[in-house]
Amino acid sequence: MPIPQYYQIDDIRSRFQTVSTNNTYQAFFELNKSVTDAAVSRGLDARFLTEDLGLYVSDAVLPGSSFADVEISGDRQGVTERFPHTRIFDDVTFTFYVDRDYNVMKFFETWTEFINPLKEAATGANANVMRMRYPTFYKCRMSIYKFNKDSFTDPRAGAIAYTFINAWPYSIASTPVSYNGSTLLQLNVTFRYDRYVTHNITIAEQPETILKQQQLWEENLLDSTGGGTSLTGAGTSQELYEINNQGGTYGGPQQGVPGINPMGEEVVTPPAFQGNFGFGPGAA
Repeated sequence: MPIPQYYQIDDIRSRFQTVSTNNTYQAFFELNKSVTDAAVSRGLDARFLTEDLGLYVSDAVLPGSSFADVEISGDRQGVTERFPHTRIFDDVTFTFYVDRDYNVMKFFETWTEFINPLKEAATGANANVMRMRYPTFYKCRMSIYKFNKDSFTDPRAGAIAYTFINAWPYSIASTPVSYNGSTLLQLNVTFRYDRYVTHNITIAEQPETILKQQQLWEENLLDSTGGGTSLTGAGTSQELYEINNQGGTYGGPQQGVPGINPMGEEVVTPPAFQGNFGFGPGAA
């Protein structure tokens, strides 16, 4: 059983100085071709859909979920047990700032009309028949990334992303307007979706970190293949060197003997790559 632990005030301060704030996030909408084409046909710009729409999200929520459970009584005397059986995903509501061209409103009206297009019946202009689109055509993906202010500069800073699978606008709230004062016009949209998944992401990647990852990948590749010509097309630093030198050292020169490239120039495999071919500092 855990017991209370004594902390120095500096230890407590260091922990609470690194808590996350709720105003650093960004939303993205990965619209499928059908929804995008419907919006473009209404005069909306494709770039607005892929870039601006997510930036207009003024309020959002990180999704939650719960379990439906079943109650079991009588298996153990005096004990009532509950067991989960189905995970339930909560609806999410995003609040959007409305731009001066009302493209945000136009888009969500287009999306809902695409889900449920109304067609005039032959009996008259005021009569409409209703049909629904197949879900594959109107369900899309959307994501929300939650990060910190230092996520773009500190490679150790973490971030979390939620991706909503098969999302669609369930309801568009009424938007009040009034002569009493001037405030920003906002639109509330509630989405439903099949499920969400989470991802751990790193926004800031320093160049030296990427180089170390590349080096480790190449070392593992060499261990499993033995190097040499078996690395053709693997995208290693050795292959890049060979491409830049017109392939003069392809396959590797023997024991450091210079090779001749198609231009008639003498090239030598750098010491850092010689171990790939069984000689030099990196040889086993």
